[in-house]
Amino acid sequence: MRNVPAQQSKNPKVNVMVWGAVAYGFKPNLIVVENTLDSEVYVDMLKKKFFGIVKKHYGRIEFRFQQDNAPCHASKFTKAALNKLHISTYESGVPYTDKDALTAGIKAAWTRVSQTYIDDLVDGMYKRLSECITNNGLATHY
Repeated sequence: MRNVPAQQSKNPKVNVMVWGAVAYGFKPNLIVVENTLDSEVYVDMLKKKFFGIVKKHYGRIEFRFQQDNAPCHASKFTKAALNKLHISTYESGVPYTDKDALTAGIKAAWTRVSQTYIDDLVDGMYKRLSECITNNGLATHY
């Protein structure tokens, strides 16, 4: 694998923050964040620019919203707002406080990966690589 350096701005004072999401079969547009992203701005952004699109995509199918532990994601305000909107969230991402707890968490996650799942990934690799070669390294339909 080769390292590809990120393109750097000629003006170091120019920066932009974007927020995005992905799901199986669903990639909404990036949201350009115009302000500092505190809890109120974050929840307002989700309400105005994201959850409507998600609900249109999923309809009545329940989905779970996953985010990292950025302060605006993990705040009491954000958690209460998501709860009020009936948005189910994964409570993953809680920082581990010691090595033993982290190791136990990793081992528990590993045991949930079935051999069938691994075999399916391995079986599909030939098709994925073949299509990648055919497309000269460009995007595949996978």
